[in-house]
Amino acid sequence: MSSLKELLRRFFYLYPVSTAEDYYKLLYQSCFGPQHLQEDLSVLKEYFLKEWNNTAPSESLHSTLIEDITLSYPIARVHFCTAKNKQLNPEMLFTIFLQTMNEFLPISVDAFHAILDESKKYLLKAPFRLYRDRIDSVWQNGYSATPIILHHSQQYNQTYQVHYRLINPSLLDGF
Repeated sequence: MSSLKELLRRFFYLYPVSTAEDYYKLLYQSCFGPQHLQEDLSVLKEYFLKEWNNTAPSESLHSTLIEDITLSYPIARVHFCTAKNKQLNPEMLFTIFLQTMNEFLPISVDAFHAILDESKKYLLKAPFRLYRDRIDSVWQNGYSATPIILHHSQQYNQTYQVHYRLINPSLLDGF
């Protein structure tokens, strides 16, 4: 388990062009995991395999296999480009993703609000230096009874072309 400050700093050094939207998504995912994807199983699998098939294998700096984003419950991003490069089985990864989705224990909405508040203190200072107005605008998505998930910023997507799923990293042990 990492501290909030450590998590934000690691993310900054991996993805320095990140915007407020990308930090918000990081915090949302570390607190609520893949819970927002509660859809029909066949739709989830179809989308998973489509994204998997459209991802090129790579060993780029920004695509480690497992990117730990744990704050409370163990959660990580498993990057498709590295998983494909290591010839991991997409069916196995999809099964791990589903198991994570079913077992993930999200934090309370009040605890998420507290994390958003605390994160502002860090993100306004070096090395982040995000604008308060932008943070406040984006963070409004989280200050409700049902926080909203956001997509990564266009800048983040274009720079890193990251494709991943959230998993409990311990489920990948041994592969």
